[in-house]
Amino acid sequence: MTGSDGSQDGIATRVLGYVCAALIAFMAFAMSVQVIGRYAIHNPPDWTEELARVAFLYATFLGAALAVARRAHLGIDLV
Repeated sequence: MTGSDGSQDGIATRVLGYVCAALIAFMAFAMSVQVIGRYAIHNPPDWTEELARVAFLYATFLGAALAVARRAHLGIDLV
């Protein structure tokens, strides 16, 4: 995979990208189960909200590390 500056990503960066993608996919799945359980069955599972929240936290911090590794992190020049 080519980074934003044309360099090749290392194996750790690629694995980190796959982990972030898997966390986001799991979060979408858990929230879908929560919504279906809440509105269709009227009895949502207890585990979906907490695990989606934990997946969101891990995806946020690991995604920030991935952005720094790819030199794509948000930067703002004020002066």
